[in-house]
Amino acid sequence: MPRDGNGVYSLAESPFVAGTTILSADMNSDLDDIADALTASVAADGQTSITAPLLGSPGTALLPAWSFAVDPDTGLYRISADAVGMSCGGVAIQNWSSVGSSIAGIFQTSGALTVQSGGITLTAGVYTSPVGAVGTPAITFVGDLDSGLYWIGANNIGVAVNGAKVLDIATTGLSVTGTSSASTGFKVGANPTATPGKAMTMQVLTAGTAATYTTPAGVCWIKVRAAAGGGGGAGTAGSAGNGTNTLFNAIQANPGAGGVNGSGSTGGIGGAGGTGGGGAANLRLPGARGGDGGFSSNSSSGNGGEGGATPFCGAAGQSNTTGYNAVANSGGGGSGAGNNGYGSGGGGAGEYFELIIAAPAATYLYTVGAGGSPATNGGAGAAGRIVVEEFYS
Repeated sequence: MPRDGNGVYSLAESPFVAGTTILSADMNSDLDDIADALTASVAADGQTSITAPLLGSPGTALLPAWSFAVDPDTGLYRISADAVGMSCGGVAIQNWSSVGSSIAGIFQTSGALTVQSGGITLTAGVYTSPVGAVGTPAITFVGDLDSGLYWIGANNIGVAVNGAKVLDIATTGLSVTGTSSASTGFKVGANPTATPGKAMTMQVLTAGTAATYTTPAGVCWIKVRAAAGGGGGAGTAGSAGNGTNTLFNAIQANPGAGGVNGSGSTGGIGGAGGTGGGGAANLRLPGARGGDGGFSSNSSSGNGGEGGATPFCGAAGQSNTTGYNAVANSGGGGSGAGNNGYGSGGGGAGEYFELIIAAPAATYLYTVGAGGSPATNGGAGAAGRIVVEEFYS
């Protein structure tokens, strides 16, 4: 294009002179297209707001469609219609669909997991909980965090209520702390007994002063039946001796009194049964009074009186000459050889009580009362006795 001697275009020859057309219509169209493309582009620095769906290829678990420049095998991909997956390291770990979400591998949360509704269903595998403790059970309830299940030890599970153990489940069986009850009763096998696989046991104590009874292992309650010594039977002259006390765990049964020798115009009077006794018992019965001596107008003396009876045994018999010794712990029989035609009186029986002790202690002190001594020709009173029936858990 012509220029002057100084290398400058003249106005007449300048391409910018009015009336000269430099840009064609095609070039204007190209510039408009570029402007539109720049307007629709997304800035890499995040300045652009996206106003329409951002569509991508389906991708795969190995090469997800939406991933990261430094980690292309980790991200989101399309599994199938209406199903999206997430992969890490090229391995599918979670998917979402219209029916829900599923996770492959371990689901872990650092905080509490709350399920609003529907519950949790385990269709396979094993649910494993923490060990817990009696005060903080591992499986518990909203609003009652000290009641539930916890692990006591190997093959041993506990149930706690209000932070205290009430149930102990082990390979050896079931142990309950406190009272067990059932609306229709308990049944063990086809023929229930007090002890599953073990019959009730019993100990009979017939002697001993401040001796020790030991509760067998596994016994959950005992029933104690006790009676004091019976009085001796009166004889030819004088009265007989009294029996002595029987005690179990400081609960006392009083003895029977000795029979009285008959004299004058009245028959011999048997000793009265012991009454009272210290301690509390479920059932307490006084010993029976000894029988009076009989009168005989045709012989030197009448029959001797019978000894008093107890729940353990009936009274001893009577004799025209010599009183019978007592049986069980009844009073001794009186002698028939009394005074002025009268037989002598029989001794009174000792007092009797029954006692039930739940959750018995390991040992108890006891004393079995002795029988009263007889007068001449009278019968001796029998010693008391203690029977302990033992029931197992």
